[in-house]
Amino acid sequence: MPHLNSSDPTEAANSAAHSSNFFLSSHGITHQTNYPHTPEQNGIVERKHRHLLDLTRTLLYASNLPKHFWTEAVTTANYLINRLPSKALSKQIPYQILHGTAPTYDHLRTFRCLCYPWLRPYAIDKLSPRSQPSVFLGYSSQKRI
Repeated sequence: MPHLNSSDPTEAANSAAHSSNFFLSSHGITHQTNYPHTPEQNGIVERKHRHLLDLTRTLLYASNLPKHFWTEAVTTANYLINRLPSKALSKQIPYQILHGTAPTYDHLRTFRCLCYPWLRPYAIDKLSPRSQPSVFLGYSSQKRI
């Protein structure tokens, strides 16, 4: 007998869930739910989400940044995960699968390190500083590296 798994047992209290359960049962499909807070029962998406948040927390706490920098940390975590071999992909690299070329690593920097961005295009005149001390908070999604 076919069955559908979901990871949220509170879904059953929802009226939409009741109608979907009726639909499933009328087609001979049973609806099974997992117990809350049991990662071993969670699906691939939940495990991937947990991995992303674990790395995000690591970046934030290792760099002593406040939580309001979470968007920069999660973007950087995602950037790094996509350039590392994945057990789910038989040790292949997601970036390489998507783009057909191996990623480069020479541009990687430590999250929250001191950096000096090139400011020449924004300088007022020739004697203005070409750079200023800044803090590295991630990789641009707009520029190719």
